[in-house]
Amino acid sequence: MISSDLKLPYGICYGPHRDGQDPTRNIHPNEMDLNQDVIFLSKLTKRIRTYSSQGISDVIKNLDKNKVKVNLGISLDVNSPTNSEIEVSNAKNILTKYSDLIDCITVGNEVLAQVIWDSHLDLGNVTPMIKNKLDKIKTTQITPYIADLKKAVSQSNNKNIRVTTAEPWRIWQDHQDLIDNVDVITAHIHPYWDGQDISHAADYVLQTYNDVMSLGKIHGKNVIIGETGWPTHGARIGNAIPSPDNQKIFLQKFLNMIAIPEYYIFEAFDEKWKEMYGLVEGHWGLYDSKGMTKHDLSILSGISSENNWR
Repeated sequence: MISSDLKLPYGICYGPHRDGQDPTRNIHPNEMDLNQDVIFLSKLTKRIRTYSSQGISDVIKNLDKNKVKVNLGISLDVNSPTNSEIEVSNAKNILTKYSDLIDCITVGNEVLAQVIWDSHLDLGNVTPMIKNKLDKIKTTQITPYIADLKKAVSQSNNKNIRVTTAEPWRIWQDHQDLIDNVDVITAHIHPYWDGQDISHAADYVLQTYNDVMSLGKIHGKNVIIGETGWPTHGARIGNAIPSPDNQKIFLQKFLNMIAIPEYYIFEAFDEKWKEMYGLVEGHWGLYDSKGMTKHDLSILSGISSENNWR
């Protein structure tokens, strides 16, 4: 039986781009947009996860007054070390100014997984050539940047900040050497992408989380679910069907699970620019791109009150 008294999410993934904005075309939100989002999200959670250190300072500086912490993301570009260096440099500057507002630093998001997907392979079906490429990326890019940020944290005013990288759960199973480089494992667990029926999608997340936790215990590391959620529009995958009703079902079940202490719901708002990667990519938000709820889940609808406020 599902309780109507749901917990607010531990954390929420936040992409700031609104309709007509697109980071691939260098069209970004302004400070007023960002501040408006932070005020709104502070009513729903006390932690947000970002994905890039560029253009995010205006978000960070408004967190304190809203009593929100950030899981600061650093975008790594395996094809452009210069872009990665800019991200790392920006993150260090943010760390210097706002260390007390940072809960975690996530160095790279699905970097290894993207290499596999770009090669038109499944995560569990990697060729020897791609495996060698992944090993090279780990040793020349991911782990050195993680070590660099760990050093920066050790010299900051908040030495409790954890440094990690985020990958789908299968990657952590296949690249256990990466675990020893992070302070905490950040695993993405998406029952939709794994073709799970909505009736047991939340249980699937818990089961998979426990599997990753077992792996983490071997290495003395805890686990954060860096992303989990359910899309509201897009193609069916296996038994997984995107819809607002199914997102509501997932949230009702998942938010009542007390066995997962740290997780981030993916994501706060729909981002239409992501549809270039597939229709479903732009429709994971708890709210649509205008900030309106998609269903009558009380913890969400009670916060969203104005039409088209974004």
